[in-house]
Amino acid sequence: MDDLNPNEIDSGRMERFRQLIAELPNKRVLAPQLWEVFEKAFPHRPRGVEPRTWLLQSLHYAEASGTIRIPPSHGRRWDTSLDPSLPSSVDRIEAPKPSKNQWWKFYSWHPKLTWVRELNQLDTEQGNFLKRVQEELLKGTFKELASFMHRSLDVSRKPTHWYGRVSMPSLQYLY
Repeated sequence: MDDLNPNEIDSGRMERFRQLIAELPNKRVLAPQLWEVFEKAFPHRPRGVEPRTWLLQSLHYAEASGTIRIPPSHGRRWDTSLDPSLPSSVDRIEAPKPSKNQWWKFYSWHPKLTWVRELNQLDTEQGNFLKRVQEELLKGTFKELASFMHRSLDVSRKPTHWYGRVSMPSLQYLY
């Protein structure tokens, strides 16, 4: 049995609570499910009103960790029948799923394009464009200054279909 001081909440238990919430399949987690997860994370909790305080602290911990979003306290999704008030539901924040094929993170980029490895997403069209930029960099095409429209036609064979759609700070040398 844990030696928990009834006035202190164990951060390891709060982390376990956060993990259990993150593993739930549904986006909206209702109060009965919150209590069920809380009981799993805190099997040796005190009795009385204190578990409500612990649950609220654990919910704030999970929110600060980016796992859930607690509804506004002045909204309708709160149980105010006892003190402290508790949300009647919270919204689970799903972590973005990484692309299965993040080839660009391991590609051997020209030194002026190494920033591409830091991108979280890169669609096929953008990847093909950047590969063509890479080829032109290696050929030395960009040694002379040219307008963005001219470079766009050189590299993509299309007018500036990327202009304004993708932020690529390292392509400034193409102007």
